[in-house]
Amino acid sequence: SDLLLEKGGLDLRAAKDTWKKLAESEARLHLMMELGHLEVGFPDVENFCLDLEGKYRSRVTGELRDKGKKSQEWKIVKLCMSLKMIDERQVHSELETERYIMKKAIEDVLGKNTKKARNLVKKIRQEAARAKSTMMMKHEEKLKHLRRKYRKTEEEKIDKIPEVLEDLQIENLSIFSREKYDKKPTVDYEADILGDIEISNNERLILRLPPKFSVEENLPPEGLAHEEEMANAKTRMTIAKEEEEKVEDDEGIEIEEDEEFNKEMEKCDARTRQVYDPTTRTFDDRKRRATDLQECARITLPKPLSTKHEANIEMRRSNNEKIYSKYRGEVCNKRGEVQGNLTPEEKDGLRSLQKRIKNHELVVLKTDKSGKLCVVSMEEYIRMGEEHTGRDVKIDRREIVEKEKHLNGHVFFWSKMWGSGDSHNHRDRIIDSKVVSSEQLADLYIMYKDHKEGRKSRPVVTGCNSNTKGFSNSVSDLLESVNKANEDPYECISGEDMLSEVEQFNIESQKIRAEGQEHLKKKANCRGRESNMKNVMAGCDKLWKKKSTEARRSAMRKDKEDKEGSEDHINNDVGGTEDKDGDDDDESWKMEQGCKEDKTEEICKFRHHQYTENPQMEIDGKDLEIVMECDHCGPWMTDMVRQDCGL
Repeated sequence: SDLLLEKGGLDLRAAKDTWKKLAESEARLHLMMELGHLEVGFPDVENFCLDLEGKYRSRVTGELRDKGKKSQEWKIVKLCMSLKMIDERQVHSELETERYIMKKAIEDVLGKNTKKARNLVKKIRQEAARAKSTMMMKHEEKLKHLRRKYRKTEEEKIDKIPEVLEDLQIENLSIFSREKYDKKPTVDYEADILGDIEISNNERLILRLPPKFSVEENLPPEGLAHEEEMANAKTRMTIAKEEEEKVEDDEGIEIEEDEEFNKEMEKCDARTRQVYDPTTRTFDDRKRRATDLQECARITLPKPLSTKHEANIEMRRSNNEKIYSKYRGEVCNKRGEVQGNLTPEEKDGLRSLQKRIKNHELVVLKTDKSGKLCVVSMEEYIRMGEEHTGRDVKIDRREIVEKEKHLNGHVFFWSKMWGSGDSHNHRDRIIDSKVVSSEQLADLYIMYKDHKEGRKSRPVVTGCNSNTKGFSNSVSDLLESVNKANEDPYECISGEDMLSEVEQFNIESQKIRAEGQEHLKKKANCRGRESNMKNVMAGCDKLWKKKSTEARRSAMRKDKEDKEGSEDHINNDVGGTEDKDGDDDDESWKMEQGCKEDKTEEICKFRHHQYTENPQMEIDGKDLEIVMECDHCGPWMTDMVRQDCGL
């Protein structure tokens, strides 16, 4: 401290005080976050609300002392705690700035990255860490009591609505009602059986479960050896990376870093490997890395660490094995079988089905739409598959090898054409990962269409494990980038999304069609061509049959008491001699392909009079579309509509 003062520096007591205040601020932030999870406020905040409640002139709805979080005053407690959190974070930010300034001053006096400066800063950090540890232990004693006092059951945790969704008031929706969920009816179904096979009762029980039902697997004696080795390899990679970057971790105190700078560096690193840039809408396969490929099979194991780190990894491995062995002894029998989520009858049925499938007696399929299971004999399964593969050409291994070479050539020149991985010198690695010599063809399986008659099936090809995977992923990335570059993309992420898009297009098409029909109606009423269009419409048998049938049906609905008299009256008044087939259904007019012969002047005048004077036979835009679709009258009506009349 004296050395720093002599050289024009600052008093070391001020630096210690700043580091200590920063550590205490971090401890307070941690306490506030824990209190927020427990939904508890500081005593001064809750006492303030209690004093405020005592000053009410009337007894308001919801009492903080009696009802706690269900009262209206609890909103004030949450608001005050959020304000305190904002204030503490602001103080924490100011202290970080002050710490940076003091650290800079120490480096200016003692030299940047010198041993004296590092040791001095390390000593101050250790003192601040001890102060923070003391405060954390003090706060933890209080939090233990609060956790016991305000502990929640699993049902309460599930029913808790997140704060971000509280404004939506979803608690009033019936879909989130637990009572309605408990009253939800369960539907039992029997699995379809195709072919000459018999199923036992236990096998029927397991087949009633949905295909996505998860069965608890038995715990093997070797435990989690594979997953544990993967975790240890990632641990070695992380520690090696930290040592390369000289990251120090001194008793829980983080090394001072510029968070904004680190975030910006992470963004820059992500941009260097982002094949498609949504901001510029460009596709650049040169940014691709071999390690980002799905088909990348190259594995580089990390090198061993120092003795200290390897000892810690072995201690963790030993503890994990003890915990696993203890748990396996508690939940498993002598054969290592867990009790599971199946009844003894269902377990017996599952073992029986697995044995029969292994002996090629039957095949268990998923249904196409209903999400159920069905059982098919091997003969029936082969017959269903031959419906889709009967015309396929059978090839030998030599042709497979030739096609695979041809495919690898496409992969090579595709990567060369786009310069895949050139920005990271990964082109050779990418080509090696995509080029295959496995001769692995795509598998095909059948899904039964139980919603259709005739034992129909759907073929499904799984190409994710075939020799076309590498080239397919390359083409797919390009097509997805092209789709994303469109302002109005045409890609559907699911069947529900496609149905929604189709429904939206139908609504828009109905609006466009209604506007067109209204425009046609205005053109039909245009004075310059009204007579010509009326003559064409009067001569159209297709339109007359539709309008007369609709008028007859409308009159029959109005006069239900005397149905026969109403039909005779309508036939004489509307149908006349031109509509002897007036008893046909409403849709029978659609079968008319055109007008068979020219009409007399009397018939045209009669129809023209009905279209003009009869309210039930008034012409609209839809009727004009019918005339335009007529083989005989359509060309004349279309030419009249195309002519400009100033509308």
